[in-house]
Amino acid sequence: MTAPLIAVWSPKGGVGKTFLAAGLALHLQRRCPQGAILVDLDAGKSDLPALLKTSPRPSILDAADGSGRLVKHPTGLAILAGPPRLVEEGLVTAELTAGVLDQLLAGDQPVVVDLAAQLRDSTLTTLERADVVLLVTTPDLLSIWACRRFIQEAELIGLSLAHWKLVVNRELDEMPIPLTEIRELIGLPMAGVIPDLPPLAKAVNSGMITALGHTNTEFAFSIHEITNRFGLRQIPLIHMPGAHRVEPSATGLMAAFKRWWRNV
Repeated sequence: MTAPLIAVWSPKGGVGKTFLAAGLALHLQRRCPQGAILVDLDAGKSDLPALLKTSPRPSILDAADGSGRLVKHPTGLAILAGPPRLVEEGLVTAELTAGVLDQLLAGDQPVVVDLAAQLRDSTLTTLERADVVLLVTTPDLLSIWACRRFIQEAELIGLSLAHWKLVVNRELDEMPIPLTEIRELIGLPMAGVIPDLPPLAKAVNSGMITALGHTNTEFAFSIHEITNRFGLRQIPLIHMPGAHRVEPSATGLMAAFKRWWRNV
């Protein structure tokens, strides 16, 4: 049995897909007995090392011949970073992507991939192979328009949407565009919603993202609900309890960041 591939993508930048991919992978690491793998295929940004305070090397470029090793996060999550240099973005081809995914999916760990907003060859290769694609939008006109436009044109590039699900990020108490209308406009089944949580930005800046992956936060509970809707039999999930609000501390921002920076 091969591992499932879960792609997190949006045609609109700034909707929180990288944070969602990281949170999802951290949650699966806790819920899956065999752990999980997180891959950075947003080659033009490669933000995951900064977000998770891990080394940007070895990267996906080192994994091309099968000799690269995955970086381990303190939680045990295995991470494959994107190219460490911006000028190496073009080296992440469809062929390299397919080869790396073949290696990772040969095991039994679910693989979560953070994808670039642009429809690069590496992005299309991953979207075509994914067992689940989480399409991320925020509840605003421009994000919804970008997703709707893509859905209308997906058939033209030969993409099947059979395994695609919608995630609405930054849900507000009073939505400018109701969820029912967002679902109708985009036309995909809903995987879940993530509430607008001010502590998320605080957690990123203070290096506290791992705390938000614990089971006693609203963010973790939202991710928990999304994974329960995957319907992937390849993922044996350990039951986790519910959640309540936790405000991560914003102290130690520069100290945590400088410790990471020195090791990059």
